[in-house]
Amino acid sequence: MNISDNLDPVLLRVFITVCQYGSMSRAATELGRTQSALSIQIIRLEELLGVRLLHRTGRGVRPTPEGEMFLSYARRLLTLADEAVNQLQGWSDTTAISIGIPENHAATVFPEVLNRLRRLSPGMHVRVAVDYDERVARGWENGNFDIAIGATQFFSAQPEKSWLSQLHWVCSPDFIPDLNQPLALVVYGETCFMRKIMLQALTGADIEYKIVVTSSNMGVITAAVESGMGIALVAPDIFRQSTMKKVNLPVPDLTISYGMYVAPHRTTAFRRILEILDSFFY
Repeated sequence: MNISDNLDPVLLRVFITVCQYGSMSRAATELGRTQSALSIQIIRLEELLGVRLLHRTGRGVRPTPEGEMFLSYARRLLTLADEAVNQLQGWSDTTAISIGIPENHAATVFPEVLNRLRRLSPGMHVRVAVDYDERVARGWENGNFDIAIGATQFFSAQPEKSWLSQLHWVCSPDFIPDLNQPLALVVYGETCFMRKIMLQALTGADIEYKIVVTSSNMGVITAAVESGMGIALVAPDIFRQSTMKKVNLPVPDLTISYGMYVAPHRTTAFRRILEILDSFFY
């Protein structure tokens, strides 16, 4: 008997959902089933394949190496199945999709993403929540978003895709940093992890600093830098070559791992959004 004959799409969807949320309880809530029912279905899938797909950690569940390999195939199988249904039954351009995204992406890349979506599907309703990465991750784990983008360190689930973003120290073209004096810093709000990365890097390099501007608004951060008030640490999306210059400080290179997290259900609308996001982030 061919194993593929028994690969029920329901089992695949359960497995994908558990991997996406990194938690049996959250996956059960998303799918409207009990945790015990999901556990039975995962065991059934493991028995069919003859390998262990998941292992438990202190923060939830994660795929094994075999599970990681099978996850990509499971996603492709379900995508093809959903695509066939959508093509046969049609879909509505009025689909509502909720996206959570940190401000550095929302302030730069995302306006163009929304413009392209609007041109492709004028009736599509996209709800965007812009917040700190930590809060976006919390919203994702609470089931508030269909798609979430944020620093992977705050998510317990496995990202659909991930990428590294190298951070840059920047100031205005006419600002001259003097390492013999405390550096004038433009920093993020107290609860932003970028602030912690910034200050820890300087402290670790024994570089003295003074905070001259604090803001949770990316527009304020960029305006303060461009006006020559001080130095900031920013993602590549924020760097503006015409109004900023990069500063070489005697600190290690700083990078952040970002990920895109996608709810298990896939529709034509979802695929359009993912294709557009792919073109911007990867």
